[in-house]
Amino acid sequence: MVLVEYQPKGLHENYVACDRLEVCNSPKCQDTPDDNSTAIILNNVGAEEDSELQEIDTVGSCKICGNPEEEGKRFLTCGHAHCLHKHYHICCLQSKQIASDFQRDKPRWYCPSCLCRVCLSDKDDDLTILCDGCDEAYHLYCITPRRTSIPKWQWYCSSCSTKRAKDGIRQYERRRLKLHRNVHTRLQRKKYDGIDLLLSAADKLREDEELVSCTN
Repeated sequence: MVLVEYQPKGLHENYVACDRLEVCNSPKCQDTPDDNSTAIILNNVGAEEDSELQEIDTVGSCKICGNPEEEGKRFLTCGHAHCLHKHYHICCLQSKQIASDFQRDKPRWYCPSCLCRVCLSDKDDDLTILCDGCDEAYHLYCITPRRTSIPKWQWYCSSCSTKRAKDGIRQYERRRLKLHRNVHTRLQRKKYDGIDLLLSAADKLREDEELVSCTN
């Protein structure tokens, strides 16, 4: 078991690849700063549960999945004083969002909505915008092309813009396919209606001929 402690050397000084992450509240973590940030315990599969883990938070909910904290799904809490989200299940976060070399000298962990995803710094909050697709934060001067002001309407990062474009293309293709099928169905219906009309006319003509024959 490897403990990631808050030390002057950095948040991830002893970080190693792991199969499991849990929140720590043991005496070893008492040197953490007085904020809402949280240290992490990295356990290998099969390791015994730490009897000194903090109590499960039954009030807060994960920003990503909306579910509360529970056994096996512990919270990682954002250390930003003005964070509106705070709680994240460790299993709901990507590895790059949990631990990064760029955060090595940070005294606390910041969530994706409080830390610029480009420069990975927590400065210039008044110049930071959130993507309306993924809620991740970006500085105005870090995005391409750069912006000089906060957009009034919805704004999407490059990843979400690409995803939205692909979704739009798929929806367009589905609509075109549906339209093609509807046109084909109407043409087939008209074709069969024309055949039915010809058959009805032929039957009528045959009946008239039979009637004339009987009269004669």
